[in-house]
Amino acid sequence: IKASVFPVVNCINNYSSWDVYKPKKHLSQIQIQEISNAGHEIGSHTLSHPDLSFLSYEDVKYELLESKKILEDLTGKPVQTISFPFGSWNRRIWNIASDIGYKVGVVYRNQIYTSQSIISPTGVYTFDSITDIVEKMERTNFLSPVHSRDIIIPHFAKGTSLWKYRKSYTFLNYFKG
Repeated sequence: IKASVFPVVNCINNYSSWDVYKPKKHLSQIQIQEISNAGHEIGSHTLSHPDLSFLSYEDVKYELLESKKILEDLTGKPVQTISFPFGSWNRRIWNIASDIGYKVGVVYRNQIYTSQSIISPTGVYTFDSITDIVEKMERTNFLSPVHSRDIIIPHFAKGTSLWKYRKSYTFLNYFKG
């Protein structure tokens, strides 16, 4: 099984403020290189994880282009996939991304897709067990806590209306199975 990993460039080897559970250190440069060298895809999740739909053309281009360049320099491989922060994208954002050289856009929230280049992946989180990951890959038992959690978790990201309630996220432990 090959995976796609989408680092936020400014978080490499740092912590972020939007983690749902206790913040954990993000991947280091060495870890990203090792993942890439093992044959997994490294895609971009931008420089700073902004909601791109609220940014100017210049700022969107900067976030997408600079993160792409940095990750390509780090891995020595082309970065052709962008995971849009908060699942937020529109035709303007996709046109900028494709002009820069992205071939695939990844969106974690339910949306109407207007392009075959926009896909909805299965997310893997730090609290997922090996059994959870296998269940996700086999796409069985869609009513399980594992799949329910996958539907709910993206809605708790920083920038969503639920982010302000993050101190009460302990109820999500219920969805751990």
